[in-house]
Amino acid sequence: EKARLLAEAHEAAQNAEQVRLAEISRLKEELCIAKESRLKAEAARIKAQRLFDATHRQLQEEKCRSLQTFESSQKLAKEYEEMKRAEESLLAVMKKTVENRKRE
Repeated sequence: EKARLLAEAHEAAQNAEQVRLAEISRLKEELCIAKESRLKAEAARIKAQRLFDATHRQLQEEKCRSLQTFESSQKLAKEYEEMKRAEESLLAVMKKTVENRKRE
């Protein structure tokens, strides 16, 4: 009887050890999967951040180009107005000169 009880206890201990080892193996596998998922998520975050940074940089460059174009347009418009006034002034002087010559 004693030997049978000892054998059952030994078998129960072996079964418990196998269950414990199986649980450890399962937990290791879950940990591996979790680490892999975390690494994939981090890689996706880095990729998204790079895309955001590149897009932001492109938008800033486009904004700068647009501002330069606007400023150039403003400058050209100002120069055009100055030329127009100069032309009108020149025409007025020429007109007076012609009138003065007619009087002479």
